[in-house]
Amino acid sequence: MAKKKAGECFLCGAEHKGRNFTFYSGVRKGGSRTELTTVIVTVFERWRDLRIYEIFVCRDCQLRLWADHTKWPPILWGGGAGLVALAAVLGGLLALLAPVAGLLVGVGLGMVALALGGVAVWFLLRHLGKKPEREQLELLVVREAQRYFPTPRHTFITVDQYQDLIRAGVVDV
Repeated sequence: MAKKKAGECFLCGAEHKGRNFTFYSGVRKGGSRTELTTVIVTVFERWRDLRIYEIFVCRDCQLRLWADHTKWPPILWGGGAGLVALAAVLGGLLALLAPVAGLLVGVGLGMVALALGGVAVWFLLRHLGKKPEREQLELLVVREAQRYFPTPRHTFITVDQYQDLIRAGVVDV
C-alpha cells in the first residue's frame, strides 16, 4: 500500500495528503488485441515513444473522481426500477378489467422493480462507501490526467496494463 504523504496535487494544485500514481504513455503503432473470457490475445502490437509519468493526486481529488464515476449507476438503475414500478401499478389497474392477467402482470413487474431497486441500492452503497478500489481509481486518475499532457495520438495505460504488455512480450525492458 502506498504511504499517504502531503504534496501539491497535480489536478487541483492544493497541498493535501494523497498518493503518487504512475502510468505510461506511448503511440501504439499497430496490432490488435482481442479480450476473450480467460485470456487476452495480442497480435503483432508495437509501441513507440513510450514515456513514464508519476503524478501526485490528493485524497480529495481521488474521492471526487470516484464519486463522479459511481454516481450514475444508482441513478440509472433506480430510474429503471421506478419505470417498472409504474408499469406494475398500471398492470395492477389492468386487474380491474381482466383480474388474472392484471394480477400476473402487476406481480411480475413488481418483482422486476424490486430486483432493479436492489441493484440500485447496491450501487448506492458502493457510491456512499467512499472507499475507491485501487485498480479502478488508477484508471480514473489516468483518464483525468491525460487531458493535461499534450501528447497527440498517445495511448495512456496503467502500470498493471504495462506489466501485461511486458508479460506478453510486446514491450521489451
